[in-house]
Order: sequence, then structure tokens, then C-alpha cells
Amino acid sequence: MNPLLPLWPRICFLILLGCIGKSLRAQPGSIDPSFDVGTGANDIVWEIMPLADGKILVSGSFTEFNGTPVGRIVRLEDDGTIDPTFQTGTGFNGQTTRMALQPDGKLLICGNFTSFDGVPLNAGLARLMPDGALDQSFVTFTFGIAGILDVELMTDGRILIAGNMGTVDQNRVCRLLPNGALDPTFSVPTAFNTFVNTVNVFPDGRVLAVGPFTQVYGIDRPGTCILLESGALDPTYAPTSGFNSVPQVTTIMDNNMILFGGFFTSFNGETVRNVARVDATGILDPSFMPEVYGGVYDVLPLPNGNVWCAGNVAFVPFGPTKRIARFFPSGILDTTFDHGTGPNAIVRSIAQVGNDQLYVGGQFTTYDGQPHSRIVRLLLCNPVDWFADDDGDGFGDPNAVLSACNMPSGYVADNSDCDDTNPAIGGPQDWYADTDGDGFGDQSAVQNACFAPSGYVPNSTDCNDGDPLILMASTWFADADSDGAGDPATFTTACVAPAGHVANAADCNDSDPATQGPITWYLDADNDGFGNVLAPTQTACTAPVGHVADNTDCNDSDPAVLNVRSWYADVDGDGFGDAASSAFACTPPTDHVGNDTDCDDSDPAIGGPQLWYADADGDGNGDPVVSFLDCTQPINTSADATDCDDTDPENYPFAPCDDGDQFTYYDEVREDCVCRGYGIRVSPVVWLEGVSTPGQLMRGDLYNAGLIPLTEPYTALDYPFINGGGGETTTPELLNPFPGNDELMAVDWVIVELRDNADPGVVVDSRACILRRNGVIHKATSMDAPEFHVAQGPYHVAVRHRNHLGVMTAAPITLDQPAPPLLEWAFGVEPTLGLESMKPLHSRMVLWAGDAGFDGNVQYTGSGNDRDMVLTRIGGVVPTNTVTGYHQEDLNMDGVVKYTGSANDRDMILQTIGGIVPTYIRVDYLPD
Repeated sequence: MNPLLPLWPRICFLILLGCIGKSLRAQPGSIDPSFDVGTGANDIVWEIMPLADGKILVSGSFTEFNGTPVGRIVRLEDDGTIDPTFQTGTGFNGQTTRMALQPDGKLLICGNFTSFDGVPLNAGLARLMPDGALDQSFVTFTFGIAGILDVELMTDGRILIAGNMGTVDQNRVCRLLPNGALDPTFSVPTAFNTFVNTVNVFPDGRVLAVGPFTQVYGIDRPGTCILLESGALDPTYAPTSGFNSVPQVTTIMDNNMILFGGFFTSFNGETVRNVARVDATGILDPSFMPEVYGGVYDVLPLPNGNVWCAGNVAFVPFGPTKRIARFFPSGILDTTFDHGTGPNAIVRSIAQVGNDQLYVGGQFTTYDGQPHSRIVRLLLCNPVDWFADDDGDGFGDPNAVLSACNMPSGYVADNSDCDDTNPAIGGPQDWYADTDGDGFGDQSAVQNACFAPSGYVPNSTDCNDGDPLILMASTWFADADSDGAGDPATFTTACVAPAGHVANAADCNDSDPATQGPITWYLDADNDGFGNVLAPTQTACTAPVGHVADNTDCNDSDPAVLNVRSWYADVDGDGFGDAASSAFACTPPTDHVGNDTDCDDSDPAIGGPQLWYADADGDGNGDPVVSFLDCTQPINTSADATDCDDTDPENYPFAPCDDGDQFTYYDEVREDCVCRGYGIRVSPVVWLEGVSTPGQLMRGDLYNAGLIPLTEPYTALDYPFINGGGGETTTPELLNPFPGNDELMAVDWVIVELRDNADPGVVVDSRACILRRNGVIHKATSMDAPEFHVAQGPYHVAVRHRNHLGVMTAAPITLDQPAPPLLEWAFGVEPTLGLESMKPLHSRMVLWAGDAGFDGNVQYTGSGNDRDMVLTRIGGVVPTNTVTGYHQEDLNMDGVVKYTGSANDRDMILQTIGGIVPTYIRVDYLPD
């Protein structure tokens, strides 16, 4: 029986609740545009820490922020710009992972680094001054350092660190005095049987420790324990079987409850979904059981009892992965938080400021479809519209709107500015009707607007707005010949025209009623009686030679081409004209266009008619073959054109379906209208010793030399693929899918195996896949995780390479989720079978190089040794020979097989077996 079936009533309720919420009001979760980080971070953001003054500390793997070199840490202003007062020089020479802020503003930070701004450090732990300089007074004791993974600050100023380090008295969890010296009152001698990932401090000084350990002081404590303030084990916290996977993140709530997040599916034998709340005695809290599908890397409890979860997770079974969600204290999903499609990659850190803002950091490069590199700020309120006030006159530009919780700098609530580039022009003004067209307005007929409505003027001084000849204090010109044109030399000023006076001064001869003017005359070059409006004009009482009074000629060089055409009013300025409002002219009058297709000329958002597609089956998806052009949506149509079959309401892209294959899951109609499901998937992350570097990526020499074959090489090595694997091919485009983004460049082909739960020596499925420079493994035919067509359930997962020793999970991994579980072998997160199945190198755990024979062991001497294979490949006679190409014996994978000299392949074999006893043999831990 499918264990997920009982969840569906609850899921349907959540979906319905979400739909109702969206219909009632705007959703919190929109991107805050006032927080602009430009190009952001060039690598992972591991932690975000908002400060009391509104600034934000950001740390991680990045070496640049918005194009500016930074050393894995930066402080930002509230608007996202870099704070220039925080000066760290070249910063840290390696990745930072955790931060803790002291009350005096000093910052504790740990990670995989050995120096800060060129100053050597004796541990992966440092303290910075508030201005970013190294605190030279903080000198830590020299531990047997293998790695400091977490740092926490106690209320009294003492410091807790955790990892795989220690001294005789303090091992894997250490407590320091404020100056960095060991606290002599704390003793943890050889308490843990392996390293500790994280620590948290209770208000009473007790310490919660989490990691892959199974015993503490010889007492069973599977993955979690509580230490008393002295360092002794707290016997009151005693879970039975604990979690089935080590939690990735923990936090202690105000009520001393412990919130866990990670990749686990059970606690003390009870089913949980990657998030759990446990009391201080190790008992699961059954009142908080959220449905979280996928890994959780950060949890954040809020004062009101709500809980944030973030990582690489989905929160509705089989739904899209959005990687962040907020849950009510009951564990029910809060559907009022809607951040669209969310981030396109893993979220590593979240931080909430007040009730209005949520900072999000991680590995993503887009957020809700917009470019946002590794950090973004979301609004948690219902945003209010604010309007730009660029000219500072207190009036806002209605066309420059920004939604935010609080008023951003340079914005106002008003949206009535008529011209936001001119502080002298504020909001709309009063305009007065000029019914008689005399240029003077009636003070009793007023309209308020930015610009003069038709028939209105800015003054209100008309003496009589029903008579254009009655003005206020107008100038009147004598009309002695009563021809209606006044003599410009004889005038008087009055409100009403005196007898024998007119308003115009255009008479050319006031003693001759037949002679008026002067008027404007237009050039008539083609003598067709129509004048050229674009040619220079002349003003005169009588027509100059070759000129006429008309100005409507459209082509004054052709007497056959006369005047005007129809132009259509475009009142809303959207480029579409109103068929009911036209004007005739040679060229378009102001606010007119040549087409008459506007559906609504009062709304610039509504242009011409659009295409609608038949939706006969009512599924909301239209038939791309049957379309209609209309201003409004016809009945039984849709704006969408993606329907697969318009006679079948259940056949459209992303609709659920059944592809008939018992070993595929989450079947759906794909965008090509074919019903297909997914096999079970897993996402291993591995590094190879031969191409390991101190940086964040492996070398890509084989790809750069064009040596990686497009067909998998393992069939030729007699590897027996299982369950249809083998013969996989790829394309040049998939070997480097994003040129310029070296992170996804191919390193080589690898094999991913699923092995039997009870007998890991039995391979039940195997596939040839592509390993990328960032350590992620993808299918040969896409950028998806490796996929297997076997039943859901627990399997051992193994990865093999043609000249490196393989690796396998120490315990079975349950593969039954839509999001593939992440096996981060390269970061030492996933336990492996065998104590030395991987090698620590360059802050990574890497596969051992040297297996030139692809037989599961590395030999320097004896029968079938790997050294002779290198010698044979170069010719077997002259040791200084080299051979270029894609060969198993190329152990450092630089495209060249060498037996002697710098960067030779023989030395890698000797180093792998130990470098001292040539007869030693290193074998992998994969069961036969």
C-alpha cells in the first residue's frame, strides 16, 4: 500500500485553502525591489545575519559581490549596496560556514580557511572587529585541527565550537573563554565516537550536539545528545533509535523545544518528514508534523509559533519544488506566503527582520523567474504602492510605482505629479472653461487636471464666456472699413469691444473692406492649388508668387498627389487607434496613429484584439490549431494554446496520467504531450582526486582538450550494466551546457549503481552518467539527476570511475520522493562504507586515484599492478615517453599519460597506497 495515500485529504484541504487565500488578497512573498544587490554573489551564500542598525552580514564561498572582490564575507547596506566601512582586505582564503555576533559588535566566524587578509590563523576560527579588521587579541589554542564546523556564543560571552578537532580534555566539542583560550571548567574527553556537525546552547548552559556519532561516553546516543554545562552527558535526554539520517540544522526554541531539519524520515521509529520538533527529553512532539518532501538546510521558529523551513524541498506531494515554506504551530502549511516559482536552486540560509522582511541566501541564480544571484529579500506584508518623487516637490509620479512595506527613500504616497522632472510643476491645477474660445476662462466652470482639458484655459478672467468678443481688459483694434479685421496701429483696451473695434489686428488696409490680412501663404511648387505645409511660409496681405492659402498638399512635387488621409485617435498612447474617432491629414496629428484596431482607447493596457484558442473540453488549455481574433474572450476559449487534445479534459501539459510502466512514478503529460513518469532518482556529489583543486571546482582538462567521448566508455571495459543501462550517449552541448559557466562543464563519465538493501553485493540497476566540475552527477541525456526503473524503496548507492576507487553509502537510502535525495559525499555529509573509502583533500572528500585496471584496487607492484599499465601505455621501453588521449592510465586526467617527470601518473599510484611500502594494496569497499 502506498503510505502517501492518507495524506491526500489534508493536501486537498491545503490546496483549497491556498486558492481561497489568493482570491481574497495579495500574497506575502513578493521580491522587495528596494533591496538591489546587482550581480550579487559569485558563489554560495551559506549564512545571512541581519544587524540591529539595518545592515546585513553575508558569508559563504563567494569571492566577488556585485563585481567587487570580497573574501567570503561582506556587509551590505539596507538597500543591498556594499557597506564601504566594513574593510576586510583580501578576507578569508577559504569558505566560511557559520557566524556568531557578540554584543560588542565583534564577529566570530568559522570555516575551511587558514588565513585572513594574508594573516595566518592556527585554526578555521577567527574574530573580526566591527569595522572588519582581524581581532589580533583573539588567539585560539592550537587544536588537532581537522575542521571546525560550527560556532555558537553563550550569554556570558564564552564560545562553543564543534567539528572534528580537540585536545586531550576537550574533543569535538570545545568551550573557549572570551579571549580564545580553552575554558578549564568544561571537559569532554573522547566523548564522541566521530565528529560533531552543529551545537546549540540552552538558556541554562546545556549544549545540544548533533552529528554522525552513535555513542557518547560509550552510551548509545544516535546522532543527537545534550551535554551538561560541565561537559558530562545529560541522562534526561535519551531518544531511542533517534533520526534515520543526521539532521542538517537545529535550533532551540524559547520553550526549550528543539527544532530539527534535514533529510530524515523517521525519529524513534515514528514517521516524520524532514522536520521534527522534539522536547528536551528526546520525545517527539506529535502536535507539529509538517509534510516536507526533500532536504531541509535551515529552520527558523518565530515568536508566534510559526516555523520557516528552507532547503531543496517541496511541501505538497508530487508538486513543484519551491524550497521555502512557512508552517503554522499545528504543522499546517501557511498558504498566504506565495513567492511564485521561488529560487531555482538550494536555499542555505533564511533570516526574518520584524514582520515585514525575509532574507534568503543559497545557491540560486534566479528567484521567481528574475535574476537574483544567491541572495534576495522578500516582503512579508501586503505591499503598499509608493510613487517616485525624483524632483523632490512632494508629488509622486503615477507611472513610477514601487511596492514595499514601508516608504522607500525618494518615494511618496501621492501619485499626482504632472511632471516629475520639474520641481516647479507639482500636482494638477484648476482649468477654466473657455466656451467662446477667446482664451479667457469662466471662473464658475472649473476642472482639476495636469494639462488643459479640451476647451479649457488656465485663467478665469473672462467677462462673458458666451461671447468671444467680450474679454477682460482685452486689446481692441479699430475696424474703420467694417470688414471684421482691425487696424494694428489703432487700438484701445476694454472688457467689451468698443463700437467700431474688433479683437484682431490683421487688416492690411482699414479703409478698404475687401483687403484684410496679412495671412500665412504656403508654397505650391506643383501648381495644383494645394500648399506644402513643410516648406517655408510667407506672411503677407496678398499671396506671393507660387503660394496659396491651403496647406494640405501631401506631395508638392506631384500635382496628381493631393492631400489628406484618415488618422485615428490614440488617446491612451498604446499605439492602437480608435475607429470611431478619426482625422484627415497628410501626416498623423498629435495623438493619432494609422490603424483603427484599439479595443479600448481609454486604457493603455488594452491594445488591439488578441488571439483566443478554442477550449472545447473546458480544461483551461486551448487548441493551438483553432484560434479567434477578438477584443474580448469568446465563450469556450482560452488565452493558452498548449492543449494536447481539445476533446479530452484530462490531456494537457502537466496533467496526471499513467504511462503503463510499473517502475515509473509521478506520471504526467509532458510538454510534448506524451505521458511519461520518472524513475526513482538520486543526486550524488563526488570529487575525483585526479582533478581536485584548492578551489570550488574540479579541473576540466579532458573537456577542454576535446577528449571526452560522446558514448559511455564502460561497456568497452567489460563492465556488466544491469537493467537496461549501458550504451548511453550524450551531446557536445550537454558536455558544457552553459558556456562561460565552468561549474557545469563535464569532467568525465562515471557509473551510478543501486545495490540490494539486504545484499549490497548485488547490483539491481546501473547507469552511465556525466560528472560535472562542481561534483554533481547528471544523466547523460539531460541535466536531471540519475534515474532508475526499479521499485521504490531502500537501496545502497555506489559511484564508480574508470581509474578511481569506488564509494558506497554505509546504509541504504530510501528512494521514494519526487525530489532526488542529495548525497554530498564530496563534503563528508553522507556516511560511506569503510573508514578510508575516501581521501580528504583540498577541503573535500575525494575518490582515491590510481585504479588504472578498473578492478577495485590500486597496486604499485606485483601481478596486475597499475604502475605497469602506465608504463605499457607509453610504449614500455622509454620511460620519458608520453601519450595524449582519453586513456584509463591518465590518472590525473590531464589528457596526457606520463611515467616520469612533473605531473606524472605513476606517482599517484604510489601516493594512494601510502607512499612508503610499495607492496601495499589499497582496495575499495564495494562488496562483490
